[in-house]
Amino acid sequence: NTAEIMPGEFARSADFSLPVERLKKAIRSAAGDDKAHFFDATRTATALFGNSLGANMFMLGFAFQHGGLPLSAEAVEKAIELNGEAVAMNIAAFRWGRRAAHQPDFVRGLVAQPGFADKAGQAASVAETLDEIIARRVAFLAAYQSAAYGKRYADRISTLRAAETKAMPGSTDVTEAAAKSLFK
Repeated sequence: NTAEIMPGEFARSADFSLPVERLKKAIRSAAGDDKAHFFDATRTATALFGNSLGANMFMLGFAFQHGGLPLSAEAVEKAIELNGEAVAMNIAAFRWGRRAAHQPDFVRGLVAQPGFADKAGQAASVAETLDEIIARRVAFLAAYQSAAYGKRYADRISTLRAAETKAMPGSTDVTEAAAKSLFK
């Protein structure tokens, strides 16, 4: 990832400058020119998803496509699903990373288009519904331990949802936060 993120040294020395070219040279020297690939995943993820949270999954896809992972794409995507957090975005980021490894100029050109980040950010903001979040977690918990375990989770969330609806009709913020936190 070629995004320049300043390390803690920057706080101690305002004159600190990231030695980007020296770092790239060291990576090329250690890995070999044919195995050293550079891409601004942070900028690309921000353009694609409206934030940089997908940068790591993007880089995982990038590394995968270059043969850097001894796994199948299906195994990686299944692991993302089992993790249960931002599944759609993480799978999309993984796939975009693969595409960037295969067609770097296409992906760079796409995200560089005027207004692209605004349009992509709006599309990315369409998240899972609360019911989808709950259903996915119930299914995972049932498979992980038992149907009763999944039902206990669903019942607790349902009770909270009813209370939130009564107190603040139309709001699901508290229930969504609880659905994610209780799952952990």
